[in-house]
Amino acid sequence: MHLVGQHYPGDYNRAVAVYFRLQALARVVATAEGARWSLPRLADGGVPIRSEVIAVAASHPLAQVGNSVGFDLSSFFARVQEVAEAEGNS
Repeated sequence: MHLVGQHYPGDYNRAVAVYFRLQALARVVATAEGARWSLPRLADGGVPIRSEVIAVAASHPLAQVGNSVGFDLSSFFARVQEVAEAEGNS
């Protein structure tokens, strides 16, 4: 949270919102469906994510998922598919 907060000095609410989205994105990428939208692993172990996933994560509604905040996976990946199809990348 500290690193995110450094990008939004004086705007705690925005920093928290960005932090929650990043956390939700990390949980999405860790799913089997998320792996389908990932690109080949990099030599350093990093896992690039397709731009459609990033675009949807920036605007998809956050919801309570269990005891935390995240994305509803069904609607999230349906939206990713829509974006990919619109861009001709499905």
